[in-house]
Amino acid sequence: MDFSKRLEMATNTQTSPQELAQLTNDPSPDVRESVAGDPTTPPEVLTQLAKDKCWEVRLAVAKNPNTPTKVLRQLAGDKDEWVREAVPKNPNTPTEVLRQLAGDKNEWVRLAVAGNPTTPPEVLTQLARDEHKLVRYAVARNPQTPPEVLRQLAQDQDWGVRAAVARNPRTPVEAVNWLAQEPCLRFSILESFSKRSTESLFELAAQANPALAQLLVEYHKENPLPLQVLQAGMKGKQSELFCEALDRSSSLYVLQEAFSLLHKEPER
Repeated sequence: MDFSKRLEMATNTQTSPQELAQLTNDPSPDVRESVAGDPTTPPEVLTQLAKDKCWEVRLAVAKNPNTPTKVLRQLAGDKDEWVREAVPKNPNTPTEVLRQLAGDKNEWVRLAVAGNPTTPPEVLTQLARDEHKLVRYAVARNPQTPPEVLRQLAQDQDWGVRAAVARNPRTPVEAVNWLAQEPCLRFSILESFSKRSTESLFELAAQANPALAQLLVEYHKENPLPLQVLQAGMKGKQSELFCEALDRSSSLYVLQEAFSLLHKEPER
């Protein structure tokens, strides 16, 4: 069988696992790479291809969602950095391998670990102190990064890291208050409001400084905030700002409802 037909077989989604296994020792690295990247390739075949002399083939194995955990452990120590970088992105990669790769000498490998939402909090804490800003940026974006780490990164020297913290819905109130005072971060903070729960927005409104209160009011004009959030703002330190800055022509009803709730007699 000539090369074109073998390559066609390797890339055809209808090719059976048995036929893919026959191509494992194909003389062409392109064919072997295609087999290694096919999600229907049997685990035993991927195990064999993980030892291939061609790094592109091993890279395809590292990316394959059907690759066994034991093979990913093996590839975490691969001599090629591109192969190691692909391992943290595989959904089958175990926690202990992520911990191992967090200390990799290559920043792109550490970046991949920092961006994995299953990376343990203690590893994200470690990577938040990384010397490379892109690694810290990935930590700041990670939806599982602990609030105390985001609080630390809110004071990072790099603007991009701070912007990522501003967009993260897990960032605590005090950190958002700091960031709200940077005009260049206002859009990042506005973007984060849509990702936050009502409880989180309630906390922001209740403890907002003038800069954050202005952003909440601005957001409300296009995306009406829940009544309890507005109530929290009007009971907080920036009550006058919330009441005066809201557009009464479009929000009068909401304000009246909030006022009535504030003065409602307790049920007996």
